[in-house]
Amino acid sequence: MLRARYSFLSSSKVLEAEVENLQLDGEIKPNTNLSEVRLRRSSVVLMQNVTVKKLKAMIEKEHKFPPGSIDIVSNLYGITHENDEKLDTTNVLQVVRHPNARIIPAHLSTTLPDITYPGETEPRALLSCGHAMAADTLYQNITVQLKSGKSVLKCFSCKKEWNFQDTSEKAQMSLDEKLFWGMKVSLNSVGDECPKCGYYCQRIAGDNDRAVCMKCSKEGKIYEFCWKCKLSWKDNHKCLSKEAIQSMINNCETKTMPYSNIKDVPSIRVCPSCGALIQHLDMCKEMRCYHCKKSFCFVCLTMCEHGLKCSSYMSKCFVAPRQIV
Repeated sequence: MLRARYSFLSSSKVLEAEVENLQLDGEIKPNTNLSEVRLRRSSVVLMQNVTVKKLKAMIEKEHKFPPGSIDIVSNLYGITHENDEKLDTTNVLQVVRHPNARIIPAHLSTTLPDITYPGETEPRALLSCGHAMAADTLYQNITVQLKSGKSVLKCFSCKKEWNFQDTSEKAQMSLDEKLFWGMKVSLNSVGDECPKCGYYCQRIAGDNDRAVCMKCSKEGKIYEFCWKCKLSWKDNHKCLSKEAIQSMINNCETKTMPYSNIKDVPSIRVCPSCGALIQHLDMCKEMRCYHCKKSFCFVCLTMCEHGLKCSSYMSKCFVAPRQIV
């Protein structure tokens, strides 16, 4: 018998579901006997390499939840697993339950128009900045900001800060959601960006420069990088010397930039603000430094305070020579 163990973030109990015929005409057929058990070490046969989509469907069916009611997450790293990911369920799955509906109570509602959708007819909450937003829209706004690595929530219109506790209440978050996104706020405040995907990560230990990106680490392939130099981690890793960095800049290939079609641009630069080593992989010429979080034009190396200063992302500008560090 195949089994999957999972726990809602707001509960200390672990649920164990037995599953027969994991795949049958594309559907999951869990049995209806669900037992609540204490977390324990046991020699059970666990499902491995099962997609998140199938696991979510199984759990939703066991609890008679409507589709889309849950997410499977990693609370330690602040990750929401995507539907096409495959999980090894040796460990207990962490589940976030979403509310069936986000209804703002009368004492929190306002007649002001929604700052995002002025024609919104759903009840709106009055936010601390003075703007109004429907609960679903507010929840999406919060999660987008936190997924992008921000640790301080702000109104997209007036840029005033929002308090997480206040906004989570007005977004009508479930207890699971409050626990998960509250942890994400904490992780973002001490994390740094993965040089490969831009996701916020943490060091394995405070005195160790070895870091792991859980988003890039899929299906048993662990992606590790150096916290300081952001290069891929190898055994006996040493950060590049100044001479080694200069050699990489001098000998890197040139490329044609997407959108602007600017040719012969060195594919490796150092950030003009902090000196971090950066390689251009795709997208336009505006680059955001993973280290200092400032933006600059990868072609002419002009700093960008509020967007490109040299020209638009589709226009040409002067190609700065290879830098000297």
